[in-house]
Amino acid sequence: MITKTCPHCGIAFKPTRRKQLSCARKRCIAAQAAESRDRITKYQAAHRAAKQDTIAKSSAAYRAANPDKIAQYQATYRATHRDQIAEYQAAYRAANRDKIAKRHAAHRAANRKKLAGRTAAYRAALRDEIARRTAASNAANAKKRAKQNAASRVAKRLSKARIKR
Repeated sequence: MITKTCPHCGIAFKPTRRKQLSCARKRCIAAQAAESRDRITKYQAAHRAAKQDTIAKSSAAYRAANPDKIAQYQATYRATHRDQIAEYQAAYRAANRDKIAKRHAAHRAANRKKLAGRTAAYRAALRDEIARRTAASNAANAKKRAKQNAASRVAKRLSKARIKR
């Protein structure tokens, strides 16, 4: 009868398999897992690095063979976790507002012609709808716009006023 001593609690135990290192108490199992965590993480990273091409090929083959299954899984996940995803996205946008603005500005600068073409096509296709919405907005906010325009004219007059000597 082979017995081992648990390195965490010092109690002798009979292992149920050859590689069992600690007794079956929950705290000893947790301590053993904590000790092994770094070693296992390093091993997994090395394994992934060594098998990177094989993993990429098998992943691509799976995605090509099961696009409907993947799309259904993603849709189900998004529907189930809609609130969590929204919170995560809001937090990301708040934390990276400047970075996002720079990326959008760079995109607009690089694709100026393409975006101008899309805008023109959108406006041409929805000219009547845009005119209707603009008229409705102008009618709803007429007083507000009149006040803003009057304040703007006063500010321009004051900035142009010069002192005569």
